[in-house]
Parts: sequence; C-alpha cells; structure tokens
Amino acid sequence: MTWGLAHGRAMIRATQTHRDLGLDPRAYIDVYQALGRAGLLVFGQPMADLFGAYLPAISGKGGRKAGVVLNTHRSPIDQRHSAAHELGHHVFGHGQCTSDITQVFEDPDPGTWPTREKEAEAFAAAFLMPRTAARKVIELLGIDRITRPDEAYQVALHLGTSYRGTVRHLAAIKLISQGEAARWARVPKATLRDRAGAGLAVPPTGSGSVWVLGTASDGAVLHVRPGDRLVIDSPLVQGPASTPAVLPPGVSRADPASAADQGALALEFENGGPIELDITDAFCTGGPLRLEPQDKAGWQATLAPVPALRDGLNELV
Repeated sequence: MTWGLAHGRAMIRATQTHRDLGLDPRAYIDVYQALGRAGLLVFGQPMADLFGAYLPAISGKGGRKAGVVLNTHRSPIDQRHSAAHELGHHVFGHGQCTSDITQVFEDPDPGTWPTREKEAEAFAAAFLMPRTAARKVIELLGIDRITRPDEAYQVALHLGTSYRGTVRHLAAIKLISQGEAARWARVPKATLRDRAGAGLAVPPTGSGSVWVLGTASDGAVLHVRPGDRLVIDSPLVQGPASTPAVLPPGVSRADPASAADQGALALEFENGGPIELDITDAFCTGGPLRLEPQDKAGWQATLAPVPALRDGLNELV
C-alpha cells in the first residue's frame, strides 16, 4: 500500500471515528477520552524502546477487552501520538501490534512499513489533526493561511502534536505545499521557540513550548504544561499602559523583577512590547486567561492542563 492510499483510507476512518465517539473535529482531540469511549483498556508503563502496543483482547474489568500499552517515559506529545496510532490499529481491525519506531515521523525509510503500520500512522495524524481543527487554529492565529514555519509551530501547539508531524500533515490536507513541508521540517524547534519568544525576558526552561497569543485568541482552549511560555501581544501601538487581567493559578510573569500575585492584576505593557507569562509547576486545574484593555475589546482564552497518562491502568471517562 502506498502512503497516499493509506492517508486517504485513514482520513475517512478518522472522520467516522470522530463521529462515532462524539468528538468535535474542530477542537483539540482528547485521545485518552477517545480510547475510553472506544472501550479500550489503557495501561501506562515505562519502556526502553517501545512507543506502544495494541492488544486485541486482554482480561480486564467486565471480562476480556482490547487494550493498549503506552510508554510513560515518552513526552506527552509522543504519548498522544502513540495513543492515536494504537487506536488506529483498533478501528482498522488489526491484530496484535507493537510500535518500536525510534522517533515519531523520523523513521529512515517509512516507505518500507507494512500496510497496517502505514494505516495506523496515517490514522494518528488524521485523527489528531482534522482539517477543520487546523482551519480553526488558523483563525485563532489571526491569519488567512499558513505562510511561515513559525505559524505551523503554533498550529502544532494548539493541536497537541509534534512540529514535524504537523508540518507533514498540513501538506497532506493541502494547507501548505509539499515543498514548504520539506523545507520547514528542517527548521529546528529551538529556533521557532526563540523567535516566538522575541528574545525578551528570560528564555523558557527545559523543553517548554512558546505560545504567541493576541486578540484573535479569544475563545481558544489552550492545553499547556509547566515550563510553557505565553507571549501576549500588546494591545497598544506604543507607550506604556496598565491592562487589567485575570490569570489562572499557577501562571505568573516571566520576568522575576515584574512578578505579581496570581489572580486579578494589571499587566504593564511598555512601548508596544508583549508580556510574557510562565506556566509554573503550581499549574494543575486551569482556568480563564482574560485581558480587559481600556477603550478596546477584551478577550479571553481558557488554559487547560494536558491530559496526563499514569503508570498502570488508567481510568478513562
């Protein structure tokens, strides 16, 4: 089977699965909720090499059920992709499968994959990145179409997917060209993070992501993690101003010298520059991020934790 045929079959099956499981294809896909609604048992286990495994029938509550095993040593993005990949094996009716690919989307010769692995991999992309959801994110970025790798990076953050995987899928769903996908996939993620941060304040620590937000982000639901940085565009063209704001618990100013109490406060925008906020280790429940600039329309986004996978049997709703 060619990859083109695999993607075509996967997009049809992903659309059917969104409908059957009652998932909104215009929004962030909670893949663990999807596994639960599909009746699958989900086990988290630290593993050296495997990304995950699909088991067609294993014993569990209520008798024998199909299930998946996912590697809790992988990043949350890898775990989400692996979960969608194993769900793909389930909906296509494949037998027992294990995924020992060393890097998601980076196999040296993916053309040699067997048919069932191509179907499951294509399903994972189509399931986590529906075209309608990608189009919605483009609106939230305040642009008409994706023209730069920096914008593709922001799309990946909103969808909860890897940057390179997102770039390649954006080409598959005709939102960028194959040439752009090939060029942009070579841009280091660290470069995109630095450009998103605009070189202000202190750089985010670890592997945290950098989100760029503004008035077009109104109504967005952002799944963020401790270590992430939010860069908020100034509501003014120039000059300092104090903007009333509400921040969820666990969100604070990135600049220690300007740190303020959590909750209701005023963000000081200076000389038209952005404000940077950090998602700290105290962030766990989420809540609204609201800005109410004077003489301008306010906007609000909702910050939500990334659904977590734990070791052992995961209870899914």
